[in-house]
Amino acid sequence: MVRNTHRSAALLRATLLCAALVLGACGPSPDDGTGTDPASLVRALDFTPFEAAGDALTPARHAELDVLTRDDSLAGLRAALAAERLTSRELVLFYTARIRRHDGALASVVELNPDALVEADRLDALHAAGRDAGRLHGLPVLVKDNIATGDRLHNTAGAAALAGHVPARGAPVIERLREQGALILGKTNLSEWAYFMSRDAPSGYSALGGQTLNPFGAGLAVLGSSSGSAVAAAMPATRAAWVARGIHRRKVMGGAPRRGRSVAGETKSRRPAANGREGGRAAAPTGPAGRRARTARRAGRPGR
Repeated sequence: MVRNTHRSAALLRATLLCAALVLGACGPSPDDGTGTDPASLVRALDFTPFEAAGDALTPARHAELDVLTRDDSLAGLRAALAAERLTSRELVLFYTARIRRHDGALASVVELNPDALVEADRLDALHAAGRDAGRLHGLPVLVKDNIATGDRLHNTAGAAALAGHVPARGAPVIERLREQGALILGKTNLSEWAYFMSRDAPSGYSALGGQTLNPFGAGLAVLGSSSGSAVAAAMPATRAAWVARGIHRRKVMGGAPRRGRSVAGETKSRRPAANGREGGRAAAPTGPAGRRARTARRAGRPGR
């Protein structure tokens, strides 16, 4: 059984590699003679669907939301929604404004859901009618860009070969999130192909997302394929920047995977060597140093 599993995995890897080669998964290289800059492949975030509605969020209300969301827990946000101290629409506008202001250099978010406000209004209407869907009702969620959402969001694994890929159906974990009332706000960057093609790929880099940087210092590691999700959570861009497979682990209030979470000083991890490859000792501090990192995050540094 194990041997067959390994054989199937090898066959799938070979198939994906062939598709990548045929379609040009890595895009043009700097020296291919075409004059194409690889940076031109990086997708720019589209804030157009939120601009007009964002004007309704006054500076005074934005300051109030900043205080309400500083609890930094999904349980706290859910309680505020239930008490009608804020709405899902306000959360979407607040977090997209925060992403616009703080995420440009960090490159943790690669795409925003153009229908997020429509979905937020639907969830707010359900709440007003006393029909909350579940424990995550109205909460915006960012998911990794290799998890199909079955809406207008792309699913690319960061590869140029899948630049236009929009799956017709969502992954089971997305269905479970939506069953609990979660709102898919957008997609986060990752190490291209989630290291499926190579363990030697640059950490936190993809052709379509560029290089994700650590919010606590550009020279610090981002670690692992889920770097965008972890950086978005540590920034913070939203307090629900999960890699959604945490739901599979029955962690409804879960976080990004163990290595990726190191950017927030939350867990032991390995550090990339000077060439950007994984290996070595813990990159992010644990113990007292980790507590200092978490304290800085709660105090609003960086991103506040």
